[in-house]
Amino acid sequence: MYASGQALGIDLERLDRLACALELVHAYSLVHDDLPCMDDDDIRRGRPSCHAAYGEATALLAGNALLLCAIIEVAGDEKSSEAQRSAGVERLCEAAGSFGMVGGQQMDMELENMTECQIDLLNEVYRLKTGCLFHVAVMLPTELVQVRQEQRNALDAYGRKIGLAFQIRDDLEDMEQDALLPGNGTRPTYPVLLGVEESRKRLSDLGAGALEVLDVFGDQADLLRSLGQWLTAGSGNGSGARDTNSELRAT
Repeated sequence: MYASGQALGIDLERLDRLACALELVHAYSLVHDDLPCMDDDDIRRGRPSCHAAYGEATALLAGNALLLCAIIEVAGDEKSSEAQRSAGVERLCEAAGSFGMVGGQQMDMELENMTECQIDLLNEVYRLKTGCLFHVAVMLPTELVQVRQEQRNALDAYGRKIGLAFQIRDDLEDMEQDALLPGNGTRPTYPVLLGVEESRKRLSDLGAGALEVLDVFGDQADLLRSLGQWLTAGSGNGSGARDTNSELRAT
C-alpha cells in the first residue's frame, strides 16, 4: 500500500490508517484460519495460535473484533473526505468478504474433496483467497487522489499479477521444502497440476508482466518494482529472494 502511494505521489502518513486497517483484516484472517474447523494449526509465527492459547470461542470473537476494527479505521480516517472513506470501506469489505477472501477460503476448502481440478479453478481460488488482499492494498491509495485512467489500469494489473504470483511461489516453496506430506499431496497446487518447471515459468511471466505495467509511473514506482521482483525471484534457490529482501529493508 505504501509503495502504491509512493508511485502516486501521496504523503505516506496519509496511508497509515488504511494500512492498519488492511493489517487488521490480515490478522483476523490468520486467527480464523488457524481454528480447528479450518486449517487446525496450533502454532502461528513460532508461538501458540490464538485458539491454542485462549480457546476457540475467544479466537472466534477476536477475529470478529479485528475485522470490525479494520472498518472503523477506514471509516474514521479524518484526513479523507466522506466519499473517500465510503469508497475505502466498500473496497476493503469487498476484498475481505464473500466476493474476495472469505469466498476464496470456502472454495479452497471445497478443493480438498475434489477428485479433479482444472488450473482455471485454482486460479480463481487464489485470486479470491489471497490475491484480493494484494489487489486492494495496491488500489486503496487510488481513492485518495486524482488518478489518470492509465495509472489506475496499471495498478489494477500489477495487483492482480503479484497476488497470483505470491500463491504460485508459495506452492513452489511448499514443494521444495517437502511440505506436501503424506495425506496432503493430492491437494491441487500449481506444481501438482502443471509441474514445477511450468509453475516457475508462469511465476516468471507474472513477474515480468507486473514490472512492465509500471512503466507509466517512471522512477516513482521503484518500490513497487522491488516488491514485484522479491515476490517472483529466487524460487528454486532462494538466493534472489533474500538479496531483494535486504534491499527492501534498506529502502
